[in-house]
Amino acid sequence: HDSTDFASFRQYATKLVERYISSVSVDQQNPPKLLSLMQCDGQEGDAFEQILYASGGSSRRLMRLLERCLTFRVNEGRASVPLTKEEVFQVISEYSAALVAGYKTTEQQLALSLSKACKKQGTFRFRVPGLSQALKPLHSSHEEFNIISVIELGAGTRGTTYQFNYPYCIQMTIPTHHLRDSQRLSSSRDSLRGEWISKVTSISRESLDIFADECRLTGTVTEHASNLILIAGSDGREYGAEGDYIDVPVNSTVSFIALGDNAIDVVLVE
Repeated sequence: HDSTDFASFRQYATKLVERYISSVSVDQQNPPKLLSLMQCDGQEGDAFEQILYASGGSSRRLMRLLERCLTFRVNEGRASVPLTKEEVFQVISEYSAALVAGYKTTEQQLALSLSKACKKQGTFRFRVPGLSQALKPLHSSHEEFNIISVIELGAGTRGTTYQFNYPYCIQMTIPTHHLRDSQRLSSSRDSLRGEWISKVTSISRESLDIFADECRLTGTVTEHASNLILIAGSDGREYGAEGDYIDVPVNSTVSFIALGDNAIDVVLVE
């Protein structure tokens, strides 16, 4: 997000991409340039800028996106025409959708609930006090597969700050930029006229759709340790919940939200 760092990464990425294009080119003596693959003129319609944002600085993610761009050109019959920014947005969105499909349904629901809250506040950066354990599946995989990133670890009463990764922002239309010297959101998401949004919103548990009553499961506590309980869910699966559950004894009935194999927001049922 820093202009100097971005310029440096762009220079590196350009060489990497052109080296890759050269390696897969039919004409090894006269391989195409990046400019023939997509618009990359540094103007508002710069498509390559969007690929760099979507890479998140990861070479692996960059190359996965590039391969998708090449496939898109062939499938759309545009192998000889540079991709536009709008087409690259489509590639990025489809890439994100493929990532999201690899998550469990409850994890997808949590991300969706968080995205709705962020969109209402006009930002892609957020804190969610008390839900750090629930968010782990969304950011603990290899970096090119994550939906969110940790940008500042919590300290004291200050919770951890997260942000949605750029591909997910494109897919879910979560704002990432505002117009320079303005609070108006920038749909073009370019560095020529826009700036990255720095605002961080604090999201409460009560504001998330996933915590509605119909999303909860019940279960029986089967094991109790110092900071962990195991729950046999009503769906036949076993869940683990980390935290201080000293008042939740073995064989008690609880209500909880299932996120993967984790149980969060565990409540003792009377």
